[in-house]
Parts: sequence; structure tokens; C-alpha cells
Amino acid sequence: MNGANWMSTIDGSVPITEINIPGTHDSMTRYIPASVISRTQTLSVSEQLYSGIRYLDIRANIIGGELVGVHSFLSCKESYGLFSNALSVKSVVEECKKFLSENKGETVLFLFKHENTENEKEVFSRFYDECVAPDTDAWFLENRVPDLGEVRGKIVLLRYSEADRTRFNDKNSGLNFENYPYLDEDDSNFFPYRSIYSYDESTAIAYMHVQDSFKLEESKKIKAIKGFFDSPHFFHDFEICCTNTIESKSAYVSAQQINDFLMSYDFVAGKVYGIISVDFATKELCEKIYMINEPLMTNAPTETRVPSFTESYGFLGKLFETIRDFILKLLVIFLN
Repeated sequence: MNGANWMSTIDGSVPITEINIPGTHDSMTRYIPASVISRTQTLSVSEQLYSGIRYLDIRANIIGGELVGVHSFLSCKESYGLFSNALSVKSVVEECKKFLSENKGETVLFLFKHENTENEKEVFSRFYDECVAPDTDAWFLENRVPDLGEVRGKIVLLRYSEADRTRFNDKNSGLNFENYPYLDEDDSNFFPYRSIYSYDESTAIAYMHVQDSFKLEESKKIKAIKGFFDSPHFFHDFEICCTNTIESKSAYVSAQQINDFLMSYDFVAGKVYGIISVDFATKELCEKIYMINEPLMTNAPTETRVPSFTESYGFLGKLFETIRDFILKLLVIFLN
């Protein structure tokens, strides 16, 4: 068993909300301008999936007529370098589909979110038309919590952005995460519940229980994470713990401290912690999280082959990477 096939060991009758799932925050930022301050991942999306990540935080906007991944006002890129192309959301979807075609016992939770724009209906419609409609069989698009067996080999759409009610409904636009809480508070004990409503808002089909207070310095953020882990969790809810913070130091330096805490935390095997979304994911951290599911791992793992990955460089890309890594090393020394 490894990061590419761990879900295949879990019985298909288990709801996806009962599975502890490693995830990434701002998943498309492997290559991004101003990467010392803007990058949150050192792995590409494909590398994340093969490392065990099964929850992707995909943030998008329409820039220059293209639907691309963004982090705030910056476009994510396909490679390092001055003239590298913007990373399209469609190409990331294709990476997910390729991974799932080779690892049919797995699924990918795909949180789609507009960013730095108020035209969220337009952005979601563009996403649907370009990335979903050409191959709807590759997706789970219903607004309900599925069992793992229903979604093996498929992408499960979690829709943060509001959708056009004249086009979309509970059958074709994914789990309705429009009510996801924006936690712009300096509060390490705030873990709100939010309803996942049906389209007519008459019924709560499930609930989200969220720790995503991103304006906490590291010690308070770790307190929030631990408090969330220790709070009551339920099998039928989306339990979501976002470990990123922007309030102190740099994302890279903060993540080293927080990820060290996660690696040392004494998770209880079989307990539901839910989705644990991290910055600067590593294979070791992914394994630490998905192995919490060990009591559920009753099947033999499917065979898999983990491909080798190479860095992608454009003009001056290697130089930029070297400078960035040097600055990050200085930051770690100075801020610690």
C-alpha cells in the first residue's frame, strides 16, 4: 500500500465523511510568481495525488479569457520561469482523471472556489462547461454524501461558488458548499457547524464542521487544530480542519512548525478527524493522516505504479528557484 492506492483498502460501503482524508490548501501553487510569499505547496497536483492527497482546494478566476488557477491576484503557472503559461483548471482536472484512470479504487474530493472576483456564477459556469460537461461520467455531481464505492474512479465535486439556479440543481452541480464559513476571526476555539442545503434551501442534507481560522499566529493555530481534533466529530458530517495560517512569519516557515505538530500528534486510529488540509504537504505527512484509517483498511490494496516526476522550468526558472530556496532558508534561520 502507498499514497496512490490507500483508499482501495477501504470497503466501498463506508461513507466518504467517515474517512480521514489528507488534503492541500491552495493546491495549484506549485509554480507561482512571488513564490517566497505566495506558494503553499512544493508538490504538483499529480505528485500530491500519488503522495496520498485526496482533497484539493482549487481556486480559479477568468484571466485573459482563460479559466486559470489563482492565489489571490496571482495566476498559478505550469512551470518556473519568466514566460511560463498560466495553469489552467482544465489541465488540473485532466491530471485528476488520469490518476483515477490508473487507480480506480481511489476518489478525489475537488473543492471548486472562485477567487478575487465577484462573478462567481460566471466562473462556475465556465468551469462546468470546460471541465465537467465534456465528461460528466468522470464526476460525482449530486448534492448528497456518497459511499466510497459509488465514487471510486470519480471526482467528487464540492462547490463553494454560487451556481446559476436556472442551469443547475441538486443533480448536476455537486455538494453545495456555498455555506462554507469564512472565519476571519482571531479565535482559536471557533469551530462552526454549517448546513449543506438542498438547492431550494428547504432541507439540510448534511453538515460541515469546520476549523479554518486562518488569522492566528502559529501557537494559537496549533491550539485551534488540537481543539478541533479533540472536539466531538460525527460520521455523517464533513469534518474539515484547515491547518494553514497567514498571520505570522511566512507560509513556509509557519507550515514547518504546524506540520511538525501534526507529525508528532497522537491520532487515535479509527477516530473520525475528517479532511485535514495542509500547506507544503509531504508523503510522510500524508501517510500519517491516511493511516488513521487503519481499522477500515480490510481489503487488499490494488496494484499501482508511482511514476517519477521532474521539475518544469521556463526561461530563468532554475535561477528563480535557487534564489527562492536561498531566501526561504534565511527566513527559517531568522524567524526561528
